[in-house]
Amino acid sequence: MSDLVNLRATFIPNDGEQFRVRLALDIAIEEVAKEPGCLRYEVTEDTPEQIVLTEQWESEEALATHGKGSAVQDLNESLSALLAEPVKLERL
Repeated sequence: MSDLVNLRATFIPNDGEQFRVRLALDIAIEEVAKEPGCLRYEVTEDTPEQIVLTEQWESEEALATHGKGSAVQDLNESLSALLAEPVKLERL
């Protein structure tokens, strides 16, 4: 059996863009939650300075498939001009 994969993604919105970043994330969450192997994909912290998304995947394979999926591509495109810095992704 594969080990679970736990991640934390931190998004730093540009000044005044927190609402739009959160909206883009909410849209992505709806899509990603339906992906095979997704056990958790939710915002766990939402402040004007940062938004933290916590993820849990049933396997490395499920995570890899997610990373190539349209939901991630659409999210990255939506966020391209809204973030002050690249998304920080950490394994937990």
